[in-house]
Amino acid sequence: MSQSVLICPKCSGEMALGCVQDRSDKYSYLCYWVRKKPNDQSWGSDSVPLNLPGCTRPTDEVLIGTYRCESCGFLESYARHEFEDLSSP
Repeated sequence: MSQSVLICPKCSGEMALGCVQDRSDKYSYLCYWVRKKPNDQSWGSDSVPLNLPGCTRPTDEVLIGTYRCESCGFLESYARHEFEDLSSP
């Protein structure tokens, strides 16, 4: 997916790239797609490691980028390795 302008499939407005954050009282986390079954026993702990157990290949954990329509608010998410470059300082 290139950095070109995306058009909203709902209203034809312009889509802006961002991300979805998961927040707790003390922390804010970026969301990742992880190659794991949702009922895996390692889910549900209070502390979430940066590299989850069982994720050994780069494709096992991918940052999720989310596009939001500036007009109607529609969200469209993609798990792409290129978003990692955008999240670096």
